[in-house]
Amino acid sequence: MSENTVGPLVDTAAGDIVSISVSPDGPYGVYFEPDSNGNAAVISSFERLPNGKFGVLQKHGGLHLGDVLFAINDTYLESLPHKDVINLIKDRNVLKKTFRFINNKEYYRKKGSSNSINNITDGKSNFLSSIRRYRISEDEYNRKYVEYEIACQLRIPGLRVQKDIVHKWILWKRYSDFEKLHNGLKQTLGWQLEGIEIPSSYTFT
Repeated sequence: MSENTVGPLVDTAAGDIVSISVSPDGPYGVYFEPDSNGNAAVISSFERLPNGKFGVLQKHGGLHLGDVLFAINDTYLESLPHKDVINLIKDRNVLKKTFRFINNKEYYRKKGSSNSINNITDGKSNFLSSIRRYRISEDEYNRKYVEYEIACQLRIPGLRVQKDIVHKWILWKRYSDFEKLHNGLKQTLGWQLEGIEIPSSYTFT
């Protein structure tokens, strides 16, 4: 039996596109910088709001430093100068705003493709995984333990141009499973894992 699942349902680190509805005029508790071409808006840092609380973007839990705001509502930003993007972010006349974010690696790969940011192909398979949430479960003896949700994504180049095959799945694992995997990798890879230790269980919570 499980209870108290904690964490975001979508996370850019797992390859998800994260969409967040925000107020028209902020503040949003985040600083943006331009991408490598001077366009869009890249998260450079988070800050607390004047009342000391986290902003709506940081509170979501599925965004990270370096993630890219690539669209506001139906307006794509990859070709829009950063200054104009900031003006759009601050525009109070847009009463309903949905910010759409993607992780940095995915953004530049899509941006570098021959078509728009909605398409992607680079001829390589890509695997992403991240720990998104955790939950408290009980075994048959009513002993509590923590399980972690691992979100996985495998992108395989398709035969059609600009058409990739994307497989997504999730699985739940206990900390002891991570320890077993780490010890197995150390035995298999030997010196290549020297100095690399598995984080404590408190790191994930």
